Amino acid sequence: MLDPRSHRTLVGFAVRIGFFAIVAGIPYLLGARSLRGVAIAMQMLCLYGAFFAAVFALIWREPPKAPTLNLWDESLAFGALGVLMHTVMRLLA
Repeated sequence: MLDPRSHRTLVGFAVRIGFFAIVAGIPYLLGARSLRGVAIAMQMLCLYGAFFAAVFALIWREPPKAPTLNLWDESLAFGALGVLMHTVMRLLA
């Protein structure tokens, strides 16, 4: 069972990933972009998400090695997804 802070962080992360996927995928569904374009857009959105999660973690002075999930963990997850999307983009080239 997760503590409330970790649960809130995971829910926020899932909502943002869903939003990023919708924003990146709409041009593909409308025929305006290729699947590679979706991977590029998703990569950029994830890397921006990682950057802004780290900035907000600094502003709110969250400890990097907290016992609960926080914005630092979210930043690492977004960064990892950005690298994964970069790999997918290279495979689709």
